[in-house]
Amino acid sequence: MALAFYFILSAPQKYGYYSRLRKELDLAFPDALGTLSLEKLNTLPFLNAVINEGLRLGSPFYLPRVVPPGGVEIAGKFIPPDTQVAIAAYSQQTSPENFWPEPLEFRPDRWLPGGLGPGSRTERTALFSFSSGPHVCIAKPFAYQEMRHVIARLVLAYDMELPGYFDAKRYRDGILNMRTTILQHRLPVVVRRRPGLSWEKASG
Repeated sequence: MALAFYFILSAPQKYGYYSRLRKELDLAFPDALGTLSLEKLNTLPFLNAVINEGLRLGSPFYLPRVVPPGGVEIAGKFIPPDTQVAIAAYSQQTSPENFWPEPLEFRPDRWLPGGLGPGSRTERTALFSFSSGPHVCIAKPFAYQEMRHVIARLVLAYDMELPGYFDAKRYRDGILNMRTTILQHRLPVVVRRRPGLSWEKASG
């Protein structure tokens, strides 16, 4: 969620990700401080695109496996038994073969119909943030619900911006995707209550 806010707030003005996300949420929830329906949050295309793109650029984990007796052939190469193999999620999620163009850039539109235009690629099965198949994280649905709810609540209720002194490139260079994501720098955000809302009647 921290990375999602970094990306939408630091993106070039021409993309307007923060305002686009708020517009989508305002249309879905006219009462900005009211109850947020999880079912409705699940259907919002740009909110979910922002989450998927944040996960794509910020979830580097991998789960090693041991090759069984007899060995196995992977992509035309024989791997002997007892060898540890793993899929590096970050490499897979930033590979031009799976995400094109601008595989290293935050472009949530790639998850929307039409992607980033003719010839663009968005290999949804390559998003490995929660593993896949029989070993998929059992809490994946809950995690998505939590991310949708928290991001939506904050965007609906607050005006947010990065302070003028913030160095977006320095922060991005300090995102270390190793076995886990390490953030070397703080993410200061200027937050103000959104004007015109009835805060005394907020439902939480």
